[in-house]
Amino acid sequence: MLLSEIRDRTRDVLQVDSSTYSDSRIDRAVQMVFNRAILRVPRLTQASATATVAADNPEVDISGFQSFRRERFLGAEIAYSDQGTWTVSTAYTKNQLVTGDGSPDSLFYRCTADHTSSANDEPGNTGDWQSYWQQVAWKGGWQLSKVAYHTIALRLNGEPQIERVQYDSNSISFVNTARSEKIGFKDNDTAYLYPVPDSAYTLRVFYTEPLLLKNGAGAVQSWTIGGVTEGTYSPNIDDEYIDPLITHGVAPLCEQPFAGRDGGSGDILPALDQWLNELRGLVAPSAGVVEKDENCYL
Repeated sequence: MLLSEIRDRTRDVLQVDSSTYSDSRIDRAVQMVFNRAILRVPRLTQASATATVAADNPEVDISGFQSFRRERFLGAEIAYSDQGTWTVSTAYTKNQLVTGDGSPDSLFYRCTADHTSSANDEPGNTGDWQSYWQQVAWKGGWQLSKVAYHTIALRLNGEPQIERVQYDSNSISFVNTARSEKIGFKDNDTAYLYPVPDSAYTLRVFYTEPLLLKNGAGAVQSWTIGGVTEGTYSPNIDDEYIDPLITHGVAPLCEQPFAGRDGGSGDILPALDQWLNELRGLVAPSAGVVEKDENCYL
């Protein structure tokens, strides 16, 4: 919802026009209410970004993640590329995902070693297929371009050993390489994975952003109270939550002495906080593309 639409919606709820409540007054209420909401329900501004992980290298460059701060980390996952239906005479690389061609089955399979496919190694069939493929127990009709095979354990402040992984390119054979299960952050620009990745893949990191104004292309606009150009930008909160925030917080706050001066009055803020506590249980805690316990489908 555009900021200009939020202003109009607030006036609709209050049944007033712009001469009664200016853009500036509404913006101040919006900022206070939305920031309060983010503090209590961080996932309201959940964002994600991807980085390329290299084989045999625990260090991942995340400097391009917009507004990322390691204290706002929510979770991470490894995404494997879905190659569609398995075909013969095709070059497959480790950790790609295929669906069986229906003979003998149409289950999901993960490639465990680089190879060019042949009839002798068709996944699920007779022959030497288990040298190249691992069957995934759950197919579930996933219609996704990427499927989350594994959710990295949430390790940040509680696992300092992740940051202490000693990596030496000259002695990589002595480093434990496998599918990564832990993540740590040296700073806001560099992540470390452990065990050291045994192959290249895409890492998706989920985190919560501060309150921002963005346009459709993801560009960020500084928020000037009552600004004109800002009205063409949207707060980084999903529309499904914005309208209730207007009804439960923004509109009532506009009718009170502005909270920036005296902390608000009446029961507006306590009532908003009570509603936010209820909202916290409604916002899905999952950060993954597909949420399933690993033991269910690996």
